[in-house]
Amino acid sequence: MTNFKLPEFSKTIIEKYKSFQNNQFLLYGNINDIYPYEEDNYLPLNEFLEKALILPEYKQVKKIIINYDLAKGLEIPYPEDKELLQTEFSPNLLDQAVVRSINNPLIALNFLVEATKRTFYRFVENENQSKAEVVPLAIIIKYADSLLPEGTFDRLSDTDRQRITLFLEWFSSRKFSHSTNIVFLISETLSSVNYKIRDLPYLAPIMVTRPNSEMRENFIEKMQNEYNLELNMEIKQVSFFTAGLSLVNIQQIFNQASYSKIPLTVDSIFSKTKEIIEKELSGHVEIQDIDYGFEKVIGATKLKNKLIEIKKCIDSGNVDLMPTGILVPGPNGVGKTFIFKAFAKECGWITVVLKNIRGAYVGETESRWEMIRNVLESMGKVLVFYDEADTQLGGRGPYTHDVDKRLFGSIMSMMSANKNRGRIIWIIITARPDKLEPDIKRSGRAGEHLAVFDPEDDEKDDFLEWILKKVGIEWNTLSDEEKKGFLEKTNSYSAADYEELLHHCQRRKFICGEFGLDELFKEVSNFIPTDISLQRELQQLVALVECTTADLIPSKFKDLSKADAFERIREIKNILREDI
Repeated sequence: MTNFKLPEFSKTIIEKYKSFQNNQFLLYGNINDIYPYEEDNYLPLNEFLEKALILPEYKQVKKIIINYDLAKGLEIPYPEDKELLQTEFSPNLLDQAVVRSINNPLIALNFLVEATKRTFYRFVENENQSKAEVVPLAIIIKYADSLLPEGTFDRLSDTDRQRITLFLEWFSSRKFSHSTNIVFLISETLSSVNYKIRDLPYLAPIMVTRPNSEMRENFIEKMQNEYNLELNMEIKQVSFFTAGLSLVNIQQIFNQASYSKIPLTVDSIFSKTKEIIEKELSGHVEIQDIDYGFEKVIGATKLKNKLIEIKKCIDSGNVDLMPTGILVPGPNGVGKTFIFKAFAKECGWITVVLKNIRGAYVGETESRWEMIRNVLESMGKVLVFYDEADTQLGGRGPYTHDVDKRLFGSIMSMMSANKNRGRIIWIIITARPDKLEPDIKRSGRAGEHLAVFDPEDDEKDDFLEWILKKVGIEWNTLSDEEKKGFLEKTNSYSAADYEELLHHCQRRKFICGEFGLDELFKEVSNFIPTDISLQRELQQLVALVECTTADLIPSKFKDLSKADAFERIREIKNILREDI
């Protein structure tokens, strides 16, 4: 392995601590991973904090290390540290505190607060002289979200309020905050720790990010050497298809491959990555395994040409040419999602669908989104699909719930973050873009609006030819009169209507055993598409006024001014009793 580097979060901690900016750190994010400590050596977080951050600070006088979590209570891992603590606390008192701290956080926390008020000395030999040096404490507290849960004081239990108040007084103490002691709070998400703690001036929230491509490549090289496994691809490819995973996850993939003796392939790695991430995020994201490209898209010729241009810009790697997001308006049934998934396949990027982000409990939505965001930002080269966006994204209106406002604000922040430019492209799909907040539709977010409309002209021929081919009838065997009659009967069809007609024809062929032109025309005459004409007209008009590419506008709307379109939109909303 080459190019060994400490993780970025550890460099930030070292800088802030050494410059006396902070001595209290809240670590969140990818906290259950392993981290490079030195060449070819990886450690879990607790050990990493000790070896990489705490012990190197003082070569002669190392800090006293104390670990604490709710289940295990206080732990003093080094005997020499225990001896030093006994210079200020009697052995009996220290032992009692350790035993009684299990499942009794107030005893544990009061002991820690008291310990940071005492002064401990260690004698070191220097030039044949013994010199007393002050020994700071390093305290690592796991599961801070369980210890200091989010919520306003009026909604918390008395015990929770006591713990939070104790921390507020402890961390606000000038003597402690200006000392060389150091405390690490560890939580999976930042939002699940009480806001009063998060807002303390001397506490620095530090995100432990998932490994970037360079870290993954180094680790994959190490795994390959250790397991002597056959890879049917370059290490860079393995790194790409494991984007979003932790190093522990990657190690699991190699463990499984080593056990089964089956060579790792693109399909097996992608499948395992999909399984791990979807499980970790509890079904709130779905990584798509798309098996078709533009060859399966019928019609939409102008839109496909536009998307091919965008793909070329994405392939260039020039972030200035890439969209941040694409708003995809269009009536129900036109194939918006189908077309843009084909686009995702053509781009070769990882495709993620977001769903069911909102939670029922206090802080649940924020925690879910934080975990999703951490994964997405660690991936790179990912297209994020947000379908039915008008009902899912939330907003900032006067009647919007505070949770939805915070979720919306966080998504907007992520979309416009410079670090995500060229790495994350948002595909915002909706039949009602008029219900979206203007913030999401502006330039720098989903500023490119590529509307999808019903097929027209030659595109209808393409759909009908597709249906006939599926049921075993050659399009060219129809006379001009038969084609004309067929087209007239299906003139108002959407892409979804054509697909539904195909299902009817296929069922008829299965039941009858034979299927010719007579059966075809019977099915066409018998099939009545769902009549939602007024709603679809509204959806088409709002897509029309949102579209930012004139070439995509159907010929039937070419002479319709935006003013007239808006007037008709108001009329339809009034009929449907919608707010205007």
